[in-house]
Order: sequence, then structure tokens, then C-alpha cells
Amino acid sequence: MAKKKKRKRKHQDEQSQFLTARYDVVVEKGRELSEIYKQKGHRGDDWRIYNYYSRPDIQRAMFEYARGRRITVLRHFRSLYSEIREPEDILYISLYHAERSNLWPSLHGQISRKLENGEQVCDFVIEIDYKRSWETCFRATRPIIEMFLDFGVHVCVKFSGHCSAHVIIPGETFPIDKRSPHIRSQLMQFVSSVVKHVEKLDRSFTSPAHFLRLAYSINEKTGLVSLPIRLEEFNNFFWQAARLEEVKVVDDWWGIVPADVQERMSEFLQFALHKKHFTVKKKREAAKQFKQAAVKPKIAPQKKIIALQQLAQPLTDHQLYDSMLESAGEELKRYEDRLGGENIMTAIEKLKKDNKNQAIISLREHALECGVELDDLWLVWRWELRQRDLEYYAKAEIQQAMYREAEDRRIQVGSDGPFVKLRSPQDIYWLAIFLHSHLGVNEHPAFYRSVAKYDVQDRFMIDYDIILETDGRGKREKSVELMQSVIKVLQELDVTFDLRFTGSINLQAIILSPLHTEKSPRPPLIKGEKADDELTQPPRQPALVESIRNQLATTMREPELVKILKHDEFILLNHSLNEFTGKPCVPVAI
Repeated sequence: MAKKKKRKRKHQDEQSQFLTARYDVVVEKGRELSEIYKQKGHRGDDWRIYNYYSRPDIQRAMFEYARGRRITVLRHFRSLYSEIREPEDILYISLYHAERSNLWPSLHGQISRKLENGEQVCDFVIEIDYKRSWETCFRATRPIIEMFLDFGVHVCVKFSGHCSAHVIIPGETFPIDKRSPHIRSQLMQFVSSVVKHVEKLDRSFTSPAHFLRLAYSINEKTGLVSLPIRLEEFNNFFWQAARLEEVKVVDDWWGIVPADVQERMSEFLQFALHKKHFTVKKKREAAKQFKQAAVKPKIAPQKKIIALQQLAQPLTDHQLYDSMLESAGEELKRYEDRLGGENIMTAIEKLKKDNKNQAIISLREHALECGVELDDLWLVWRWELRQRDLEYYAKAEIQQAMYREAEDRRIQVGSDGPFVKLRSPQDIYWLAIFLHSHLGVNEHPAFYRSVAKYDVQDRFMIDYDIILETDGRGKREKSVELMQSVIKVLQELDVTFDLRFTGSINLQAIILSPLHTEKSPRPPLIKGEKADDELTQPPRQPALVESIRNQLATTMREPELVKILKHDEFILLNHSLNEFTGKPCVPVAI
């Protein structure tokens, strides 16, 4: 055993010497590049990188967060440097790697780190990543932050530089007897019980060897900064604040830990690690047992989309529907009342001008400058941003077309909203207003419909469409090329189908249910519903689906890029706006 430890220690010493020698070489070459930049100057992104990483305040803030961590650059996923020795070395390391890659120089540090007293700790990191929308990521992350704050847990939050937010619990806040990997795994399991879409939760942070982008480092893909965020400003965050030229250092974001933080963390863990199932409602009730310590300011209250599970007394479908319409009417009245407010339109005109010039928008500064309430300004500005969307949904022909397709379908109001059954075409406009009041700045009111059709009581699935969707991997030309292959296959099989544009890159081919009806058992949709055994089995895949899949496999190079949707999935309702692009989902001529 002693020999094994000796060999391990020798290997570690050799590795440390190697990393030290590499560090010296990289810093020296980076220093030479820095001198070249000073003498000759550069233009474009290289010059922006130099200007950003040469800022002393950025160097100090990054160095403070990187203290005690092993460091890597870009996406190497292994230690390149045992530490960062001096704040100015951040510039030299960044320039060295920028010279050798087409990506932005991004510095990452291990989530485990060594404190000044030599103690080893590991930060606990939570990331919910939807990849498509930073607003969706932030909306999904908000309940997690609220949960920790309700229990008095000390957390730090930063923007990843892409879409997600990083919620970090510093390792030193954990009691010494609660710092094992097993505890972190249990805590991650507890967090997953609060997350709505658990598959979006990054579980890799349970490993102490995992790397996380350093605070204030540039994201290697987007060129935006991984920017720390004050908790009280979380709801007002805009990604534009993470542009290189706009970044402002947040004072006291990292390194200051309250004296009683371990005691509160111990109380939280005692509760959390014994709960297998957890809901937001239970979390609120349990938090009342503990003292609400003012570690950080609370996140400002924000309205949430009504969901059945959030209500103490669940609403019936009719009550929920009526509540949404009533909420929309109140929202419209509040907007109309604020329009007459003194100086409100002056502030709106200034916001429009800044938005047109693509300047960084600060609602707080405009509100102070014009002498208006921040909440009033935000309400009116949100309507200004969505005026075109609401005018679109107010058109009678759009309402009629959407209402016709919604017949016998389940409709979801927004991508994470409640399910409804439309009563009239005009309700679409009011539901759009309801949605608009709960979305982020760059999101749009969208309506989704079920792939399946249901009976009059909305209890049993009676049939479903066959839907093929192309995945162009972000390229419109690729999506069109894939759909051309799909069209050829469907025509060879003599199948009638419709094509439609989803409002984004992807295209869909839809074979409506009457065109492929197959007599097969349909299961009940409501859990606990009594049914004959023959009805409780899942529906058989139509033979047509198998024929299509086989044909695609033999005629396409990448058949995996054409997805055949399942009967329990949802797609955009025809003529609905796409939530992320604002473009309508419309039929396309073949």
C-alpha cells in the first residue's frame, strides 16, 4: 500500500511539473502576442478579445473566482494548468489560445477547488439547458433559486454566455460531514424533483472533476460573457448585457460567505435528503419551518402561468379556462390605464429609439430618467414589443383557421402552459394576451395541438396523425433537402399528405388520421380510468409507419434526421406563431 501511494505521489509531482512548465511557455508566448497588439494594433474580434481580457477589473474578478482551481481552455475537458498564478496571466493565456483556434478563448475551472487553508471543497452547480432560448432557461431556473432562498441557502448565479443560467452553491457552505460525492448525488436527485423537464437538468456536475466556465470568461461559441447576476436583478436580465463592450463587474459576487451559512445548509440538507418526492407547494410549506435569513435579496415577484398542480384547490377545466380569459381582460385594462400615465410615452419613445439602434436597454434607468414606475414602464413596453403578435391573433380569418384545426384536439397554451379545449375562435385572441403577459421579451404567444384526436368528452384517444419532421441541424437548405426525400417516399407509397413550415428551420409532412385509419385499440387518457383489458394496451403502430421508415432507411443517407412523432406529442397549431421566431406556422404547397 505504501509503494502504491508513493507511485501515485510521484505521478502527481511529475504531472504538476509538466503543467508548470507548460504554463510558463504559454504565458511567455502570450506576453509576446500582447506586445504585438500594443505596437501594431488589430481589428475585428482579435482586437475585441485583447481589449476585454486586458481590463484590470475583469482580470481581478476572474482571478478571484479561479483561485484554487485547475484550469482548462476551450473544450479540452482536462487540466491544462494547475492554477492561474497572476491576474494578468489571464490575458496572456487567452491570447495564446485565441491564436490557435477559430473559437473564442474561453477559460474553464474545475468545480472542485482548494481553499487558502488547504481544505478541498467542491461547488454544487445546477444548470437547466434548453439550448434554444435563454428566456426559457431562466424561467425554468427561477423556481430552483427561489427554493434555495426560501431555506436561506447561499447561492450565486451567472449567465453561461449561451442560454442557461449557472446556479452555484459554494463548496464551503456545506458542513464538513456533508461534502461527499454521495451527498451531491442525493442533492441533485432532490433538485430534479423540482425541475419540470428533468431531462434538461445537467447531472454531470455531481463529478468534482467537472469543469465550468469561469465567471467573466467569454463563451467559446457565442462570444458572450459568462456574466454574474445579482439575484434581485435575475428577472430583468437581458443577454445584451453580456456583450464584451457592455460588461460591468458585479462587486462582492463571489468570495463573501455569511457566518451562519453552514448551519442553514445543514438544516436544508437534513430536510432535502429525506424527501423522495418534492413539489413547489411542499417546498413553500416546509420553508416556513426555518428562519428566513437575509442572505441575498429575494427575487422580485413574478406572475406564473396558471397550472393545476400549483393551486391549493384545483380548478375544473371550465374554471381554469375562465380564469385565463379573466386574467387577459385584466391585463388589457391595466395596459390601457397605464397609457394615460404622465411621461410614460416619453419613456417608451426613448426605448424604441434604443431598441432600433440595438443599444443596451435598461428599463430601470429609463424609468428613473422619465420619472415613471418601473412596473408601469415594463407593462407598456411589453405590449409595444408584442403589438404585431396580438394584431395577428386579432384577425378573424386566423382565429377561424386555428379553431377549425383545433377541433377534437387537445390545445396547449404556450410550450409549458395548461391544456384547454377551445370554446370559440375569438378566445384565441384573449388566450394570446394571457400568454403575452407571462413570456420573456424575445418570446411569442404560441399554441400547440395534440398529434392525437380525442372523443367528445376528451377522455379517450380515437386516432392520431402520422407526422414526419425534418431536422436540418440549424440549416434551412438541409431541412429542404431532407423533406424532398420524404416527399419522394410518400409519393412512391401513394400517400396523401400536407406540408407545412413550422416557423423555424424544420419542415413537417402530415398524414391526417382519416387517411391512414387502422382499427387498433385506444387506451384511456386519464389515469385510473377503468377500461377493458383490450383497451388498456398501447396503440399498434400503423403498417404505413413501418413502410415509411423502411423506405427512408433505404433511400436516405441520414434517415435519423427525419423524426416520426409519437401519438402523445404536440406540434404547433396551424397559423400559430412560432414561440422563438415569431413567424407563423403555415401550410406549404407541394
